[in-house]
Amino acid sequence: IAEKKSRLEKRVLYIGRLAINQKRIDLLLDAWAFIMESYPDWQLDIVGSGPDELMLKEYCVKKQLKHVNFHGQQAPQGYYEQASILGLPSTYEGFPMSMVEGMSYGLVPVAFDSYAALKELVVDQDNGLLAPPFDVKAYAGQLSKLMGNRDKIKIMAERCIARSTAFEVSLISKQWADLLSGIDEKGE
Repeated sequence: IAEKKSRLEKRVLYIGRLAINQKRIDLLLDAWAFIMESYPDWQLDIVGSGPDELMLKEYCVKKQLKHVNFHGQQAPQGYYEQASILGLPSTYEGFPMSMVEGMSYGLVPVAFDSYAALKELVVDQDNGLLAPPFDVKAYAGQLSKLMGNRDKIKIMAERCIARSTAFEVSLISKQWADLLSGIDEKGE
């Protein structure tokens, strides 16, 4: 798990595959369109590649979105270290590893409440913010709540780091070992 950041940069980060049908980066961009003028000193960093990359870049040009940076496929650590907020607009996820990784760096997730695994990680208003599924204005409002309140980000970031420790490899490995030894002892 990453060490706590000493600074909070004005950056929202998306890390993942650029595939609209599941990841819904288009909705994150639509939310950004609602708030970008109110927060001209904030950046939206998009890290990843995928089948819809060119279309998303063209969408940004068409919508005249400002402060949106496409970085392509990159090692995520440096981006986690620079950002304050993690944008997660997915329709569904199995278990969102980028969310656990981001939270371990103190990034506060903003997500659509659209898949069950989310509840394993995020408590709305405590260590992240949730919006009703695919309500772009509500999502933009949640981003705005954080972008306009650095103290809230700091408090929630500490809670994110604390929550992410439950998913450390050493802890999960021990739980699996305990489970498997229990099965072996029962002969099942």
